[in-house]
Amino acid sequence: MKYPRSPREPLDGEVIIKRPGKPALKSKQGNVSEGGLFVELPKHDLQKGRRVEVILVRENGTVRDMQRMSGIVIRIDADGVAMVTYRADQLRRNENDLNSSAGIPVQSFETL
Repeated sequence: MKYPRSPREPLDGEVIIKRPGKPALKSKQGNVSEGGLFVELPKHDLQKGRRVEVILVRENGTVRDMQRMSGIVIRIDADGVAMVTYRADQLRRNENDLNSSAGIPVQSFETL
């Protein structure tokens, strides 16, 4: 299966993947694009469709350089995991736009 490709840049720091009730996964290898990221994870228990919390920590590692977002695993291969990523406010805004144009009542999303 082919996936849409947007310009990708190497990771500049570390990616931390958090899952409820399980240890965090960490990677410093991979790439990021406008709508997602790929991280090299040789050993993991992630499954396609799994929602996770993603924390990007830039190389200098200060709190200001952390970016939190939600992610959904969309592809797993021998090298690692690809995820589509979004911030909770973006998801709510997109849902509000879709629902208001369709006349559907807005439901709240549970964030990680």
